[in-house]
Amino acid sequence: MRIGLFISDVSGEQTTIEELLANARAAEALGFTTGWVPHIPWSLDGLTALALAGQVTHRIELGTAVMPTYPRHPLAMAQQAMSTQAAAGGRLVLGIGPSHPVVIESMHGLEYARPAHHTREYVEVLRAAFAGAGHVEYRGEMFGFSSMLTVPGSTPAPIMIAALAPKMLKLA
Repeated sequence: MRIGLFISDVSGEQTTIEELLANARAAEALGFTTGWVPHIPWSLDGLTALALAGQVTHRIELGTAVMPTYPRHPLAMAQQAMSTQAAAGGRLVLGIGPSHPVVIESMHGLEYARPAHHTREYVEVLRAAFAGAGHVEYRGEMFGFSSMLTVPGSTPAPIMIAALAPKMLKLA
């Protein structure tokens, strides 16, 4: 059986870096399989937090729950995830999702359009980036680019997709 827990607060309290690192160490010492960090406005950046947690742990899998996709270009997310994966020694699980209209439109000022299609293309870009060829090219309806991308020491990270509706569940 695999049992995990959040190593950063999800209730509204702010988790400091020192608390995050202590929680990560404790979770690993107590034998938990996974440690999760939310990406919420009142807390640390999820991927940065896990890169730090990866420096004080050795075994526990580290996951984001959930990095919103609209505010970050998929290449930026890929590079940060690959950097975190390298820092954590290959223990990252990248949880992503489109979030909610109120967050994306009201808090970020972005259009929340076609979330399932957006997420499908986003995952395709991430998978292409994680392939590690050093060059990522993508042509879709929402994203189109040709770019260099390589992160020393990175390996492909598993991608988990948040699904709140039938189309997203099918995609996941």
